Amino acid sequence: MAAARSQQGVGRGPGVLSRPSPRRGLALKDERQRQLERVRAELEAERLRARELRCHFTAATRELKEAAEQDRRLLATRLHSAWAQRQARELQRLRELIRWQRAVQICQLLRSKEAELRQVQGTLQRQRRP
Repeated sequence: MAAARSQQGVGRGPGVLSRPSPRRGLALKDERQRQLERVRAELEAERLRARELRCHFTAATRELKEAAEQDRRLLATRLHSAWAQRQARELQRLRELIRWQRAVQICQLLRSKEAELRQVQGTLQRQRRP
């Protein structure tokens, strides 16, 4: 029985595992430490990548906003120009209309005055005939 105990470990019953050796414990601890450092490095690399992506997308967003603002200004300039041209054409049309109406009024006034003149001349001629 003493021989059986020596094979199972001193003071331990059957099925109880023995402790790992200190060397094996240190190796396991070192492996976990390396794994932790590797995970931390991956995390840092991912953070760096996320920061770079944020910078990239921030720059892309800024460029898009600037392009949109430039497009807005260009459209506003074109619309204002088109509006100003329409206004100028309308003003020109109204000036021509006023000029034509004045010409019509002048012609009507001239005809009226010519008729009045003929009437006065007729009255004068009748008065001179005694």
